[in-house]
Amino acid sequence: MALVVALAFLPWVQTMVARRVLAGLPDTSASVERVSIGLGHINVRGLTLKQPGVSVALPSAEIKMSLPGAIRERVRIESLVARGWTVELAANGGSPSAGTKAPPEASRPFEGIFQLLRFPVDLTVDRIDLAGEVVFPQAAGGGPGRAEVVIQGGQIGSGRDGRVTLSADARLPGADAPVSEVSIRSVIAVAMDSPRTIRSLAVSADAAATGRQFPNGARLSARASAAHEANGEDYALNISLPDANGGRQLVDFAAANIDGSADLTGRWTLDIRDTDVAPFTLGLALPAFSVGGEGTFSSDRAFSRTRAVGRLAVSLDKLAVLEPALAAVGALGLSADFDLSHRGDAVRVNRFAATLAGGAPVATVEALQVIELDHNTGALKVAEPSMGLARVVLQGLPLAWAQPFLGDMAVAGGPVRGEFVASAQNGCFVLRSTAPVELPRLSVARDGHELVRALDVSAMLTAGYSPAGWQAELSDIALTSEGATLATLSVKAAQPSGGTGLPVTAAGKLHANLPALLAQPAAAGLLTLSRGVADVDFTATAAGKSVKVDASYAFADLAAAGAQPLPGIAGNLRVDFADGGKIDAQLPLVIEHNSRKSDVELTASIQPDGARYAVNAQLVGNELYMEDVMLLAALAPSGQTPATTGGAAKPTVSGTAEPNAPGTATAPWDAVSGRLNLALKKVVYNADIEVRDLTGSVQITPALLSVETLRATLPDGCEAKVSGSLKYDAAAAKSYDTRADIEMSGFNPSSVLAPGEAGRKPVVEGKFDIKGTLSGKSATLGEIADTATADLQLTSRGGTFHGFNTTALTGYVGMAQKTVSTATKIINTLGSLTGLGKGNADLERARAIADTVGRLVEINFDQLNVNAAWRPGQDITVTDLSLISPDLRLTGAGSLGNAQGVRLARQMIDLNLNMAVRGDLAADLRVLNRLKNEADALGYTPLVEAFKVDGSLLQMGWASFTKLLGPKPE
Repeated sequence: MALVVALAFLPWVQTMVARRVLAGLPDTSASVERVSIGLGHINVRGLTLKQPGVSVALPSAEIKMSLPGAIRERVRIESLVARGWTVELAANGGSPSAGTKAPPEASRPFEGIFQLLRFPVDLTVDRIDLAGEVVFPQAAGGGPGRAEVVIQGGQIGSGRDGRVTLSADARLPGADAPVSEVSIRSVIAVAMDSPRTIRSLAVSADAAATGRQFPNGARLSARASAAHEANGEDYALNISLPDANGGRQLVDFAAANIDGSADLTGRWTLDIRDTDVAPFTLGLALPAFSVGGEGTFSSDRAFSRTRAVGRLAVSLDKLAVLEPALAAVGALGLSADFDLSHRGDAVRVNRFAATLAGGAPVATVEALQVIELDHNTGALKVAEPSMGLARVVLQGLPLAWAQPFLGDMAVAGGPVRGEFVASAQNGCFVLRSTAPVELPRLSVARDGHELVRALDVSAMLTAGYSPAGWQAELSDIALTSEGATLATLSVKAAQPSGGTGLPVTAAGKLHANLPALLAQPAAAGLLTLSRGVADVDFTATAAGKSVKVDASYAFADLAAAGAQPLPGIAGNLRVDFADGGKIDAQLPLVIEHNSRKSDVELTASIQPDGARYAVNAQLVGNELYMEDVMLLAALAPSGQTPATTGGAAKPTVSGTAEPNAPGTATAPWDAVSGRLNLALKKVVYNADIEVRDLTGSVQITPALLSVETLRATLPDGCEAKVSGSLKYDAAAAKSYDTRADIEMSGFNPSSVLAPGEAGRKPVVEGKFDIKGTLSGKSATLGEIADTATADLQLTSRGGTFHGFNTTALTGYVGMAQKTVSTATKIINTLGSLTGLGKGNADLERARAIADTVGRLVEINFDQLNVNAAWRPGQDITVTDLSLISPDLRLTGAGSLGNAQGVRLARQMIDLNLNMAVRGDLAADLRVLNRLKNEADALGYTPLVEAFKVDGSLLQMGWASFTKLLGPKPE
């Protein structure tokens, strides 16, 4: 034990312990060179402490005191000496860590400040001698200021009148500083009536400032006192500006508790201006202000029953010194007259009236009767329930006052006007508009680009609060501009009481005039609607960080530019925003046009995945008419700058890349990865093409969209499948690369080539296999359809070709058959002696023509191959056509028209064909002398020359072929 005690008094042991203690302090960096504690002294050398916002350097400190006496709770400090220390304050102090908060102490009666100042030990201080420097930043910039601080005094103890003096001399560098020196002289008088209690405390302080802005100097005087007598305690605070005429009182406060058991009562007066305190703020810039008022207060010792009565007048100006954006607020004035009391859980408003003004009256608030509110239960008590509680009038709330809180958004418009009355109904506090809230000529811009222009807003507000919860309603919301109504809206919201986490519910209705909305700058160029309305009914529920939204919507009476009617759109939307960022959405959609109805539904689950979102989506439906969907593409802007009201050009967002612009760093879908699955029972592309059971999926990656085997079935049983990709390359001028492979088996072209007229057969009957590729490179997504090219190969292994079955050819055959019939009758009548040898040759020629054309009217082929290529803005090119039958072979090339809105069967054709024949067809054409001399290896002999085919697939023109056969028989 003796060894331990001996070690405890060794300086190196004490230093080690002190260092460990300092190392355990939270949010503190500390060090110490040496600590020495003896029976009669404490010496510390080389102590440094650093915390957020402050650092302390203490070269040395010495305390002479009796350690054994301290152990016996008798602390006598003979001397406390610390000189040469430095305290440095930072401009942004930061905040220490929260740590563990101590539980709040139970409320107990206030027994005076001297009870709070009671010492836990018997205390005596004979001598204090502290001298050092405080370094502080200047609010106005420039180098740091420095203040020399000296604290001296002592004789503090029972039965003594102790005295401590403080002197501080601050110097502020900078030739332009309005204040260069501030000095403070303060005296603290302490009288103790026992070793542990203080009888009275008095503080007097006088401050003086000199500098460029105050060549004659400025003075400020403060006096504070607290005295404890047998019959209670008295407190006083007085701050004044002394001068030869007695000065002016800035703050005058007095409170008394005469016998220590009655209420604490007091009075206060204020008369403070920024010019009064500016010299002593050490360079801190202040707005121009004045605060004046007077009043009284009272409270019981437990502060459970208080009352404040008074009047107050405040003026503010030049708020930009606090925040540049506050310059828009300008000068403010506030006056208030009040009588407020608090008892237990109830707050009572006996009288209250306040007026806020800027350059003109802004708002007034007036209590209409005595109001009592239980802040624990929210219950209201009033003398006259049928009478209003308070009136709030907005005479002209400047919209510019909102600007400092809007960041990069800029607003302009007329002042907000409105009038409200607050009332109590069935225990509920209700605030209701008695006149519409109006905001005229609202304009909004962001980063200098206009979003909203000249919008007039009006609405009626009703809000209520009761112990059961709160509710609010905005009704008759009208948005108008330049005499046109953009939208009308109503919204209700409510939340029950009972703690945090209870849901907030909202519901509303919107009716919008779409062209008028689209005329606003924010919607410039989005759509080209000339007519249309939208109706939306929605409900929403928010609980914590989870939000659910249900909405039904209908877009009707839509028309594009030029009054072209468009399909109507209606559907329901359900979106769940879950805590953690996950989104689940359902979007059933109905598109109606000309008695056709498309019915599809999109469901999607979206989950945050790092910097992206993982998406799993499905598109399902019963019927989808692509013609109606493509009609809606007419809403897309044509690229011209839309006209604006008054002829002014709408602003464009310069320096911001379009979402699909070349050179954009990422693809428009870069933030999304996942899959879209398709399952559509019927898709109608146009009158010629209809598919069923369309299924497949699209894989989404940051720079690639991949179509994975899209399958469909045509009504005749044809199976079709498509696979492909859309790749994005930011480095390429044409950033979007489209590739697709198409395969169809058993395709019957009758539905495409059928003339739609009773009794007329399509040009081709049979089943085809189709293979093809689709490719293209484009600068934007919108240009993909305009730049894509297609190459197709069609192959049939058997069928019937009716292309020669035309009115012209059948008429040609009729003339030939009539010639043959007439000649035959003549020959049978006159016999061979009439000398009609020449007539017999003509007869044979006519018969050959009739037989040739008759055999061509219906050709049963073994093989038909067509290679075609489509290029944007051009006719379809037929690069290779070949038809093979037992007696006929057709080969050639040409083109097929690509006129927009014209069915394929009626597109114009231009073909150059070669024909080769054998068998009976060859024999007939030899009679006509239309064949070359030699046949090929398969026995087909070609015609002497090629021929053209024009017209359309519905009515092919064979004039060139009939001319090749020879003159029409007469």
